[in-house]
Amino acid sequence: MVENLIVASRDYTRDGYDLVEIKSGVYCSPGMFYDSSTGLFFQDDGFSTIYPTDSSLLLDQGIASADAELTS
Repeated sequence: MVENLIVASRDYTRDGYDLVEIKSGVYCSPGMFYDSSTGLFFQDDGFSTIYPTDSSLLLDQGIASADAELTS
């Protein structure tokens, strides 16, 4: 589960934590779950819902419309 979002260099490490780069256009916030097979973050541990599910909210936040199609 995502605990926090930070800005760091690619070589930054922190003991006891897995750090994952958030790719451009991918929505992520604390409390979400990371699916390493897709590189996406989901609201539930079953990887079925990307938040927000309203595509107009995604576009308002500057997230690519292609990502809006991935919402469940």
